[in-house]
Amino acid sequence: MCRIFVNLDDLNFSPEQRERFIFLLGPRYTGSSRIKIISRDYFTFQENYIKCLELLRELYWEALRAPSRNITLVRNPYRREFLIKKFFGRTSKERRQKRREVKLAYRQHMREVEEEIARKEAYENEVTAPKRRQRRRDIAKRRAKLGFNDGGAEEMDDPELEKLEFIKDLHQMEEEFAMDRKA
Repeated sequence: MCRIFVNLDDLNFSPEQRERFIFLLGPRYTGSSRIKIISRDYFTFQENYIKCLELLRELYWEALRAPSRNITLVRNPYRREFLIKKFFGRTSKERRQKRREVKLAYRQHMREVEEEIARKEAYENEVTAPKRRQRRRDIAKRRAKLGFNDGGAEEMDDPELEKLEFIKDLHQMEEEFAMDRKA
């Protein structure tokens, strides 16, 4: 026999995830935040311990499938009002001003993200794409030299050749590391 005790507060669930976990526990939940999982299925403690951990893992991952939004904000209007006033200001004038600031900050952030994406795409088109095209041409030439019939393709991807090159590079790095350690 094996018993495992878990504190629900240590699992860092959102309210909806906590409700789902409690629902999945069924009669094992007694109302306190400390739950107990028992297994008597096997003869040895180790097998029962593994069974308890597997059950706990399955319950945990299934509970995480619940949305992580703050449900108390939706269900309780007094809590919603309290949180809005806490984060955006006590008066309506303060809240309007704070919302404008948040909206401007969001727009600025989106502009920065779009600029970064555009920069990466430009780099990809200018630098990386020609290198990748040349590499694919080299692979096609190697495959033709080895006797593969690729239908005259000028560019080709070959995961096996890439894997062999990766192993070769890894081996070279290990040799260099070994030489550095000796020195």
